[in-house]
Amino acid sequence: MSQLKEILFSTSILTKLNVQLIADTTPAGGTLLLSSEIRQLKIELAKKSNMKYDDIQILFEWMPKLEKFAFIAAKGLTFIEEKQWSIYCDYHGLENVGYDIIFGDAHFYTLPYSDAQFRLSLSTVTTPKACKDKYSTTKNFHLSIDSRYNTKITHHYFPQLDSLTIRNLHKLIPMDNFIDLSQVKHLTVTRNNDINSEDFFSYILVHSTKLESLTLSWYTLVQITKNFTDHRVFSLLKKQIKNLYLLNMTANYDEDKSIPTEMLIKLFSTNLEKLIASVASMGDILLIVNEMFNLYSIKIECSPRIMWHPDDFIFVPGQTPLTSLRFLTFIFIFHFIITCALEIIMTCRVKPIDVRRIQRYNNLLIGIYSAVTFALANILAYRDSRFDSWDRLVCHRPTPNGAYALLWYIFYLSKLWEFLDIYLVILNKTPVLMHFRWHHQTTPSVVLVGLLGDVSYEWPTLVCNSLLHTFMYPHFAGVWNVHRILLVLGASQLLAGLGFSIYALIVGCGGSFYAQIWGLSMYITYTIGYLNEHFHLVDRLRLFISASLNDSKKS
Repeated sequence: MSQLKEILFSTSILTKLNVQLIADTTPAGGTLLLSSEIRQLKIELAKKSNMKYDDIQILFEWMPKLEKFAFIAAKGLTFIEEKQWSIYCDYHGLENVGYDIIFGDAHFYTLPYSDAQFRLSLSTVTTPKACKDKYSTTKNFHLSIDSRYNTKITHHYFPQLDSLTIRNLHKLIPMDNFIDLSQVKHLTVTRNNDINSEDFFSYILVHSTKLESLTLSWYTLVQITKNFTDHRVFSLLKKQIKNLYLLNMTANYDEDKSIPTEMLIKLFSTNLEKLIASVASMGDILLIVNEMFNLYSIKIECSPRIMWHPDDFIFVPGQTPLTSLRFLTFIFIFHFIITCALEIIMTCRVKPIDVRRIQRYNNLLIGIYSAVTFALANILAYRDSRFDSWDRLVCHRPTPNGAYALLWYIFYLSKLWEFLDIYLVILNKTPVLMHFRWHHQTTPSVVLVGLLGDVSYEWPTLVCNSLLHTFMYPHFAGVWNVHRILLVLGASQLLAGLGFSIYALIVGCGGSFYAQIWGLSMYITYTIGYLNEHFHLVDRLRLFISASLNDSKKS
């Protein structure tokens, strides 16, 4: 080291140094300070070197401007063996979990793992680990992984967890391969977890025998209990849970706003000791205090203004307003009667009723709504990871919930709104094409049956229809003339509807078989109407059949 120090003193302008350190019996001496210009350093330690760790540290003190450092050490060095440990790295890439975005970061650590918290996600790129028993110190585990189960997480095993947080999970994965659920005392389920209670939640409850604390949203609670009809999950929750933190307890019941509170009391009144929740009224607070006798700690926020979020929307078939089949039948007949009545009235009139201004504004509003729907459908589909794979986008995907289900529901209501378009056209004494009439008459049934039957290809049909209407209704309002674009978009919508309906039936995509059949049959009729409107296919076929019959009679 003393010789190296002399060299550095005599070559003050040296910026790059490759050195092999073998042995040195002369101490370097620390009385004289040295500050060299070395910016690149490569050290090679020979096998017989007697260099110490402190000697290497002195080198760094001599080279304050060092930028690039290479270190090659032969096996067998005493200080290397003493200071050596394995560094493991888990890289968490950019992650889209619900409407939260977790930015990528790298997690460096040694084994045995010494921290109490650990996180794994689908995007985690992990170095191979052979020591599954080195994570016993982990008490809080955050798991963020969707249906694309990453088998690399089985390199880990967590035997002493107190708390488990689940994000973005949509189906059961073999958790017992890497978690001892019997030790878990607190479970947190974040938003956007489309969890099947039969597959997943009952599995966790059965195996988490010490579970007593639960954090989740009201929507998730409704979902895992199947709207409080799953008796097995219901009884397990009632028996085990003592501490409950309920997020966004919203009342999506128009008939009786107290239903959520009553369900909460029915489910947790027996054993619940601690409750944190938000409610819609002071009456709910009094109801909870009077009925939950075992509570010793309670924190309830009463603020109706923050009670609702689009992702708290719960679509309940038949209970969500205007979604029952009885209503659908009624509105079908009602619209037909109103249409016929208006046509009879306008036949008796010489002049039309001047509603052109109303019609123009209505067309503009529908066009703006369609553009917003087109944008939101893609944004929410991306947020919910629908674009991760073709299968997830159009075939097998979690049941839409929250904001996406709300968008689909509003899209259905917009089809009822389009009835007004027919009425205004008739009042203007403008001829109504049969294709136009039939399309408006039946599209509410196609959308609602798809919503009730949870057809898996709603995204392409919703996007194609909203894109078509974005151009079509402003065209009707006189904003622009895009007739050729409408021909292409109309054909694209029909091809998408027919193609995905057939694809879903052949491949066996998710959703009701009868809903898929209904959608396919309606798209066939729309295609026939489109071809007749633009190419007079039906008229030509009718003339051909008539001519053939006349020829056969003559012969």
